[in-house]
Amino acid sequence: MTTGIAITLRAAQAADVPALADLYTAAEGAIRVQLGAAPVAHIPALEAWLGNHIDSCVVAEVDGLASGFVEIAAPSELRAIYVAPAAWGRGVAAALHDHAVARLREGGATTASLTVIARNARARRFYERRGWTFSGDDRAREVGGVVLAFARYTRDL
Repeated sequence: MTTGIAITLRAAQAADVPALADLYTAAEGAIRVQLGAAPVAHIPALEAWLGNHIDSCVVAEVDGLASGFVEIAAPSELRAIYVAPAAWGRGVAAALHDHAVARLREGGATTASLTVIARNARARRFYERRGWTFSGDDRAREVGGVVLAFARYTRDL
C-alpha cells in the first residue's frame, strides 16, 4: 500500500555506503526475525562489498533519508532490493523495482532474473504481483553466518 509520500531516486555514491550498510542490516534483520532466525549483526565486510558495487546501486530517499536501495546487475539481473522496515508498505520497494526494470529494459534486456530468500513470503508476493514467475530453487548460500535457501524468479521485460 502506498501513502502518497514523496520518494526521490538517485544514483548511489560512495558516501552512502555506511547508511546503506545500516539499512541492509535493519531490513535483513527484520526479515530474519519474521522467519524465526536470529537478526543479522552489522557485517564489517558488507561495507567493502557495497563499496565495490556502489555504481550499480540506486538509492530511494524519503524526507532526505535513505529508505531503500536496489542493485541492478547488467545485463539482466535485479540483484537486491532492501527497504528500511519503517518504510515497508509505503511504495519505496515498488519505486525501486520499477526503476530497476526500466533500467534493465533500457540496457537491452528482454528477460530478467532475481533471487529471493525462499521462505520470505512477503518478498515473493511482492515480485509475483509485479509479473515475476518462480523458475526454480536456487542454491543455498551462507549470508551473515546463516545458510539460507533461495528461490529464482524470471520475468519478461
